[in-house]
Amino acid sequence: RYMPENKKYVSYTMLSTYEECPMKYKFHYVDGLAKLYRQEKSYLSFGESLHKTLEEFFKIKDVESRTKEKLNEILKRVWVKKGYSSEEEELQYMREGERLLEVFHQSQDTRINPFRLEEFFRVPLGDFFLTGRIDRIDVLGSSGDRIEVIDYKTGKFIPTQEEVDRDLQLSICAIGAMKKFPALY
Repeated sequence: RYMPENKKYVSYTMLSTYEECPMKYKFHYVDGLAKLYRQEKSYLSFGESLHKTLEEFFKIKDVESRTKEKLNEILKRVWVKKGYSSEEEELQYMREGERLLEVFHQSQDTRINPFRLEEFFRVPLGDFFLTGRIDRIDVLGSSGDRIEVIDYKTGKFIPTQEEVDRDLQLSICAIGAMKKFPALY
């Protein structure tokens, strides 16, 4: 669809980069130099691997087949091998991924059939477009009239409820979901 040239795009990554350091924002998004000096990062490959694993896992229609072993099988198949400084570091990340997926399998409802997985959005908001990707959207309620945005955190710590309530990325994803699926709000 036609996008006017004067519209700007804003995402969580852009906003958090600016909040962290305006010069870093300029380097990445104004000057576009990050593309020239791109370096693969182990933690980014790790996060991408876990997200892809969960996406593939929830695509399995037979919920009885959604086992811990299946999660590990998918992780090995979709593992992103970029940015690790050594085989030992990569193995450490792989073991951590297996551990996190085991915790996920024990503590989450693996029988749910998500409404959307890895859902991209680009929605108009004032003089710009808000863009992003939502990890998972579930339809809730007996009448299926509301949705819940799920954001997988793959960092070293589990956020507290207060941190989740103030999470900018979740807020942006919620806005994107509300604008993209208004009938479900």
